[in-house]
Amino acid sequence: MRGLCHTRGRSLQVEASLQLSIYSYATAKRSQVERHRAWAQAQVALAIDDGLYPDAERMKQLVRDCDTELDEMAQIDAYRRDAANAAHIQIAP
Repeated sequence: MRGLCHTRGRSLQVEASLQLSIYSYATAKRSQVERHRAWAQAQVALAIDDGLYPDAERMKQLVRDCDTELDEMAQIDAYRRDAANAAHIQIAP
């Protein structure tokens, strides 16, 4: 009986996390995404240990989504640094 309750609780936790992640990325800070990614990686291991392979796959997808978000944040930072530099064009006679 413990396993069934434990499984249901983890599934609910996974679903809540996935729904939260969809909305939090729009205004998330890098540290929040990194923390969410670390949590999802830990959940992958727990789900595999419990034999919850569909939940593990969802958590792996969440890790990939976090990686994508972190890459986008890095690109935005690079764009902002690049935009701060003034372009100087000199035409030689």
